[in-house]
Amino acid sequence: MTVTLKLDSHRERRLADLAAASGEDVQTLLQRWLVRELDQPRPLLDASEPLAKAIDASGLDDAHYLALLTRMQAESRQAAR
Repeated sequence: MTVTLKLDSHRERRLADLAAASGEDVQTLLQRWLVRELDQPRPLLDASEPLAKAIDASGLDDAHYLALLTRMQAESRQAAR
């Protein structure tokens, strides 16, 4: 994938300096940063946000939602045996 970045001259200089200090070219530095960021697990709150929105939209109150989760957990455990 090719990406084009538009940075002001100050940030471009800082990026070049960081790359030089790490013994890498800018492309390698950016690739390493992106891979590290993308390989990190998403925080649970971020990952669960779409589910939370769907539950809110469903109209289930907390008691019904908890009952549903408890039933699904029991069914999952039973199926695993």
